Amino acid sequence: MKQKLVSILLLFAGLVIALGSIGHSFGGVAKVQAALSNRSFPPDLAREILVVWHFAGGCMAVLGMLVLWQWRELRMGRKAQPFILGIIGLFYLSFGVSAVLYTNAAFFSVFIVLGACVLLCTFLLPKGDV
Repeated sequence: MKQKLVSILLLFAGLVIALGSIGHSFGGVAKVQAALSNRSFPPDLAREILVVWHFAGGCMAVLGMLVLWQWRELRMGRKAQPFILGIIGLFYLSFGVSAVLYTNAAFFSVFIVLGACVLLCTFLLPKGDV
């Protein structure tokens, strides 16, 4: 039962993190571009902001793929790497909490939920895998 819960949570978190990169880099960028064009930013700064925006989307894709890789390892009967999952989970959780506190925007709670899912899975991994 515990292993099935870990499998479902890891699959959910990995997919949402990885697919979130698509929404971030292709869906959300239009709003950023519109906001930058309505301000008097120097063109170089506006381009750099967009580059960092796309880098963040790429990072989300990589982190999601790492979670999915760990999910696959468990499904194939191999040992997962709790360090990898722990770092990703802690990063998402701490970023989400910080973002909610800083912006007061409930949207960033998504990062809290995803980070908590990944961290929970890290602690629920079968003891032989830790």
